Amino acid sequence: MGLLTGGRVFFQGHFRELDVVWDNQGVIQELAPHGLYTPSADEEHYDARGREIIPGLVDAQVAFHEPVGRGEVARREGWTSGSAGALHGAVTSVLEISASPPYSVDASSYSARIARATGRSHVDFGLYPSLVERSASHLRDMAPLAPGFHLVMYGSNLGERAWDHGLIRELFQAAGAAGRQVVVQAEDPAILAADGRAHPAEAGAHHLRRSAAAETVAIAAAIEMAADAECEVHFFQVSTARGVDLIDEAKRHGLPVSGSTCAQYLLFTHDDVAARGNELVAWPSIKGPRDRRRLLEGVDSGAIEILTSGHQPCSLAQKRAPYAETLEGIPGVDLFYPLLHHISRREGILLPKLLEAATHHVAETFCLMQKGEIEIGNDADLVVLAPAGEEHAIDAGELPSASDFSPWAGLRLRTGIECIFLRGERVMEKGKKLGRPRGKPIAFEVPRYWA
Repeated sequence: MGLLTGGRVFFQGHFRELDVVWDNQGVIQELAPHGLYTPSADEEHYDARGREIIPGLVDAQVAFHEPVGRGEVARREGWTSGSAGALHGAVTSVLEISASPPYSVDASSYSARIARATGRSHVDFGLYPSLVERSASHLRDMAPLAPGFHLVMYGSNLGERAWDHGLIRELFQAAGAAGRQVVVQAEDPAILAADGRAHPAEAGAHHLRRSAAAETVAIAAAIEMAADAECEVHFFQVSTARGVDLIDEAKRHGLPVSGSTCAQYLLFTHDDVAARGNELVAWPSIKGPRDRRRLLEGVDSGAIEILTSGHQPCSLAQKRAPYAETLEGIPGVDLFYPLLHHISRREGILLPKLLEAATHHVAETFCLMQKGEIEIGNDADLVVLAPAGEEHAIDAGELPSASDFSPWAGLRLRTGIECIFLRGERVMEKGKKLGRPRGKPIAFEVPRYWA
């Protein structure tokens, strides 16, 4: 048994004075008024007086690139350091894309990927299988353990046939038949090719080389294909005003469409990329001031329901390479909660709304069981926040994930996370990990075709 007393608990969108009681399996059994329970000598007890308690955040898009063998992609981090970074950012559950080999294309490769994360991860996890031609006939085998199928619309590097709308339409049909949604990184490959020919290879032109049109054309096409396949679709890293509008319009027409974005698209513009160079080079690119404003409006209105870190590990040396050789992507899982707090203060979006976008809405959208809310029957994934204190300048060298670079370095953030519980066990206290990695696969609701 465990008991957390005296704190203000984030419950159903509001902070309330509640005590939290959980059983030996780390499942919440009671939410009670202060003083109703008295801790016994054999119970785990945390005195949270003067503290706020939030659910462990659920980051729906990370890439940890667990090393497997030699001679592969240089951007390797692995579950141990990546998940330690997640804890540092108040994240207790992650959903990982397979952004480099080995890809999850059948039950065997998917099971092997789950096995590599088990015993290495400090947080609970779900893994997206790759949605490619090779995996299409195996989706039903992987669906029960998957939050969705990951589709990169701008191309596959698995040596398959021409990556065009005909193939992508077939993949949506296969995903729809398997009963899981498609999670999409949406950029049109033909437009990207034309953009690359038309604009110089430099960071200042990155938003032109990966243009707004590339994203919006791809989003519009994917919405149409998903509707035709009777398949749910979620768009990662939405970066354009028009992308927000397309998703919002689709939802208003009753289509099962959703979207997420990341802090870099809410806090930077392409002017920052021009000034700071490759460190802000990402796929999709960071766009203009109007796009940033519309994204913020979309988060505030709920048109964009989810916030993710979009974590991609990169080293400073990789970012200092010439533009044509630099690694795209931005690390961010280490600072997920501090950045939510910063966005709230800087942009005036209520913090409870941002918390819901990184907890409840993630669990609801991706069918996670027992995650995303402090609620009876859910796992006791709890983050105890330190009392409001001073802000601290971020030092990339002090962050636990493998990247020695952070675009947030020097930014003053409120980072006070006092203690974290994962399924009722203390896994971090005052910035220090406690014990061995305890993360395990997340359970998901039954796919539609099983129901």
